[in-house]
Amino acid sequence: MSRERIEEFILHPAFLSIPIWVAVIIILPPIFSKYAVRHLKDVFSVDVISYFYSDLDCDGNSEKISVDLADDERTKIIVYKNDRIVDQFNIEYQPTHLSSILFDDYNHDNYLEIYVFTASDDSIFLSIIDPLKSGKTILSGRYVDSWQKAEDSDSNPSIRPLGTMEGGESQSDLFFVIQSGYCLKPRKLYRYIIDRDTLFKSPEAGFNISNCIIKDLDNDNMPEFIPEIQAPGNYQVEYPYTDMFSWFIIFDHEMKFMFDPVKILPYPSDAYTVPVKYDGKLHLAAYFKYTGSEEIPSSLCLFDIKGNKLKEMIVDNIDKSNSRIFTADYNGNQTFFFLKNLDGEVEEYDSQLSIVKKITISPLGEFSPRESMDVDGDGRKEYIFASGDTKSIVFVRDNFRDPAFYHLEEGLKAIETFHTSLYLENGSKPAIYIQFPGHGLMLRYQKNPLYYLKYPLYASIYGSILAFILILSRIQSYRLRQKQETEKRIASLQMKAIKNQIDPHFTLNILNLIGSLYSNPKNRKKADYLFGKYARLIRQTVISSDQIIVPLSEELDFLRNYPDLEKFRNEDNFSYSIEI
Repeated sequence: MSRERIEEFILHPAFLSIPIWVAVIIILPPIFSKYAVRHLKDVFSVDVISYFYSDLDCDGNSEKISVDLADDERTKIIVYKNDRIVDQFNIEYQPTHLSSILFDDYNHDNYLEIYVFTASDDSIFLSIIDPLKSGKTILSGRYVDSWQKAEDSDSNPSIRPLGTMEGGESQSDLFFVIQSGYCLKPRKLYRYIIDRDTLFKSPEAGFNISNCIIKDLDNDNMPEFIPEIQAPGNYQVEYPYTDMFSWFIIFDHEMKFMFDPVKILPYPSDAYTVPVKYDGKLHLAAYFKYTGSEEIPSSLCLFDIKGNKLKEMIVDNIDKSNSRIFTADYNGNQTFFFLKNLDGEVEEYDSQLSIVKKITISPLGEFSPRESMDVDGDGRKEYIFASGDTKSIVFVRDNFRDPAFYHLEEGLKAIETFHTSLYLENGSKPAIYIQFPGHGLMLRYQKNPLYYLKYPLYASIYGSILAFILILSRIQSYRLRQKQETEKRIASLQMKAIKNQIDPHFTLNILNLIGSLYSNPKNRKKADYLFGKYARLIRQTVISSDQIIVPLSEELDFLRNYPDLEKFRNEDNFSYSIEI
């Protein structure tokens, strides 16, 4: 392609419109994101009362459950249906965290029970309420384990219910994790067989379990438990599987180790593990990160379900304190995700530990989500994070695409403690209820109806920019033509001016006169004088020909030269004067 063709292409209005169009689209407000979060209503309460929502009778409508912690020695739970009180249930002691309350159906009777973990100064208890079918507390204050508050610390154990699931019999068993900080104990995974009132615990260990992924790894129709392990270094004495190191561990459904725990990194460190398909079978991808001051590398590894390491890759350019891996259940665990930092840089890996795709979401305020749940009822979970500036709640799909934001009103910060529950109403899409201290938000996360309007809008923006540039081009072309025509007229007038000012007969006569004077040596001084006059006249005529405005002094000089030449040519037969 010739240079002229390239310049013509680049300077064409259709091409010039593209960078402007891209810049305009970039600065547009995010009203065309694929998903959006809509505010439905505010729910206000006193700080000691929190609300939950759950469809307890599976009729498609959620009931409201209030948890009143005004009394330090007990928990008051009130269940509402259709805004009317069904019953009140009193439980001894209080939950250490409201996230330890679970709604589930262990006996498959389509009525959900309420599972409440409470703690005294030295013990942890479980109560189970059947609020709508029997209206009774079917388990009250069942002892789970003991704990002891550490000196100089307000740290309490944190109970994370994992839910009820098949444990080998017709009814489901309850599984949960207890995580302890400075209080050291308990740090275990639990399985409670409700009908038999039998409690199984994982082996005694010093490592801290913060959460678990539940997956049938060996196709025996029984769940295995893939824990997140923290090594904070709280145990300064010898203890089985001490938290002076992080460990690679998998539990079976009987709360036993599937293989001998593998010691990984010294404290402070963490071990995250997710299932991933390798050669058609489930394997385990693990991320081991060291967060201390020594030069110890972090790594991604691939293990089989027997604990054998198959691959390892050192990772760098990460924020070790704020990074972790996530499972990819939506694609059958063909890949997994690696959140590298709070800037929202995410990499998708396959089982070969090769990067499949790089993704960037918005900056986050935390590297672990507050919640993962199916917020919109499409069968796939969403992650809920605090934003980087703590002023928004960020909803992200399980593939880390299409983030949606809810901007909190003044006084609320996403980094504060909050819990969530799903709100259902027949004939409406699901909503999510987010409870802050004294203030609840009912939100709806859904596909943005404006999303598909962005394409005609983008096209119209491009068309408008193109039309604007075309109009400017037409105006510029018109002004250029006008300028050219004006220049032509000026040139024509200049030629006329020269012709009018220097008559051809006058020029020939002067030249003949000068020639005759030069032929006589006695008249050469006169010839030089006359030629100088004539040369000045010609010079003034040429110089002033391209000027629209000529100074009066130059015009007077021209006027004097012309009659002087005529007077000399006519042998002083006339006289003249110039008056101004």
